[in-house]
Amino acid sequence: MSRFHGVAAARSAPCGFMQTRASAGLRFMSSNATRPVKFGDQVSILIEGRLSSGEIFDEKDTEPQKFIVGDADVIPGLEEGLLGMIKGQTKVIVIPPELAFGPAGDESDHVRISKADLNLLYDRSIISLIMTLMCLLSTTLAGETLHLSVELVGHVSLEDLDPSERLVVPHEISPGDEETYPEPGDTLAVHYEGWLTDGTLFDSSRKRGKPFEFIVGNGLVIKGWDEGMLNMSKGEKARLYIPAAKGYGAHGAPPTIPPNSDLIFEVELIQIKKNR
Repeated sequence: MSRFHGVAAARSAPCGFMQTRASAGLRFMSSNATRPVKFGDQVSILIEGRLSSGEIFDEKDTEPQKFIVGDADVIPGLEEGLLGMIKGQTKVIVIPPELAFGPAGDESDHVRISKADLNLLYDRSIISLIMTLMCLLSTTLAGETLHLSVELVGHVSLEDLDPSERLVVPHEISPGDEETYPEPGDTLAVHYEGWLTDGTLFDSSRKRGKPFEFIVGNGLVIKGWDEGMLNMSKGEKARLYIPAAKGYGAHGAPPTIPPNSDLIFEVELIQIKKNR
């Protein structure tokens, strides 16, 4: 069942950004002018943001913003609103606080960001820093319903992207609870087995008899793991197909993983520990 079946289905983190969800078994269609945006596709958009009062908090872009849908580069409500759009289409996406910057709360112990500085949140070059800082910062948009006028000016399907740009999507083996998902900064306990594409088993937590624990979304594991695990629910078992560019790259991990190796992992998400 798709995690994108409605706005209310998504869960939001206390910080501004989080990974929205997708189920296994998605089909990705080649991109053309009549194909809708799907999870994992690359989009280029022009956007103008208003509050419910009509006040503009983000002037319309002069240059398109480009990102992968589902890669947590933007607020989850924007990602959900883009699904199904056609290249050339413009629409207003109304995003409640829980899918934007969260509810208004006690801001006495938070640093504030001015509305003028919020444009930085769309700059991909600093997105990893912003994802970390947003868990500590309260913005002037907390508690606000956003009205985003979005024009889809570019669309490339997942299958047409370079492997280094493709989002790693878990292929479900058995479902989890479909309610409890990790967020960047959570500690995960997982069992896993990893193979090369020729079938060689190069690592297994099950053989060691102990789950592997790590903090997700902080770059402490290979990029393909961070992407894939953020889209799994507690208890889920899934297969991750990870291209070399999101694994160990040109250097590999001697002596078990040769350079430029695509990898296959079977993973089970056992536990999610919130670190905030």
